[in-house]
Amino acid sequence: LIDTCKTYYENGQLKILQFFDLDTISMKKSGSQINYYPSGKIEAEITFNDNIANLKRYYESGELEELSTKINGKHDGEVIAYYQNGNKKIVGIASKGYYNGKFQFFNKSGKLEKTVNYDLGEPLDSIMH
Repeated sequence: LIDTCKTYYENGQLKILQFFDLDTISMKKSGSQINYYPSGKIEAEITFNDNIANLKRYYESGELEELSTKINGKHDGEVIAYYQNGNKKIVGIASKGYYNGKFQFFNKSGKLEKTVNYDLGEPLDSIMH
């Protein structure tokens, strides 16, 4: 059974649209969610299965801002952030909500500026390019 849930801004504009299937025995939920800016443009598209969510976040102008995965509400897995011009801003792996491993930071023109190695959010070393 698929349920639909809608949340609205005070001005009546749609804020969140959810489609989900709730297993009432295991209490596991799967489905999708779309978050909207007050302007009505899409802010994020999320697909989820139990506690794992795949996230696509957009700038209000419509360009892709972030691709990531969250587990229990925290970033876990590959994180890619983009500038509004479409160039990559940050690429790396997160674990339990922390930067973990190699993260690359780019300037707006797409040139790699810095690489930082992290251990659960603590920077270990960095290289300027």
